[in-house]
Amino acid sequence: MAGDPSFSPRLLERWLSARLASKGTPPPLRVVRLEGHRALVNVPHTWALRARTEWNGRWTTPDGTDLEVRTYRTWGTLVGGKRWLRRRDAPHQVGFVSKPPE
Repeated sequence: MAGDPSFSPRLLERWLSARLASKGTPPPLRVVRLEGHRALVNVPHTWALRARTEWNGRWTTPDGTDLEVRTYRTWGTLVGGKRWLRRRDAPHQVGFVSKPPE
């Protein structure tokens, strides 16, 4: 049997948010798109560095799922992120779409 593990965007949001909880109250974040092993996540730009620090590497989700996550880069718009999502050559990766503070 073979296949790619897939997660719902809401489940991934909970996992990513839980990883940031050690750095204070996590910001609102939203999975913009999830395709295969790639996800675009909208986070405030002030949290981008902390998110990269906490999300990169091997970790176990609260439900016991083992993941290896590598953050890729930050885009200011969805155009570059959508282009990156179409590529199919990488492990679990998270791309950021940053937004200015409100």
